[in-house]
Amino acid sequence: MTWRSWTPALRGPGTAQKPVSNTRGIAPTSSVDSTVSARLILPPWCVIHPCVNRLIDYLRQNLMIDFQGDLSVAMVRELLAGDDSRDAKTLMAKLTAEKNVEEMMLVLADCLLEPVQRSLGDDLMREQLRMYTES
Repeated sequence: MTWRSWTPALRGPGTAQKPVSNTRGIAPTSSVDSTVSARLILPPWCVIHPCVNRLIDYLRQNLMIDFQGDLSVAMVRELLAGDDSRDAKTLMAKLTAEKNVEEMMLVLADCLLEPVQRSLGDDLMREQLRMYTES
């Protein structure tokens, strides 16, 4: 088996220590090439790997909203005490007729899911993942 070195000396005139910048028959390096190579040496945290984006999409799509605590019709009544608005009266009438708040909480969680998913941008999700890994 033959091993071949890929040092610049075997690919053209000059050596790694003394590269030839302009030789007849070899096109000079353009500024575009130096820009491209500069992009390749950026720190890893500047380059967003497609797998991280897939993870962020997965997390966002599988987000669940839940309310914690023991909310009851009586507690809603206390929280709305003194509110004589039409919305408060209508809500209390509906909760009193249903005799529980579970349906309201399920519907709210379902309705809030899409706006919450939209508000969780890639940058915010990436920042939170970074904070998790650094903790």
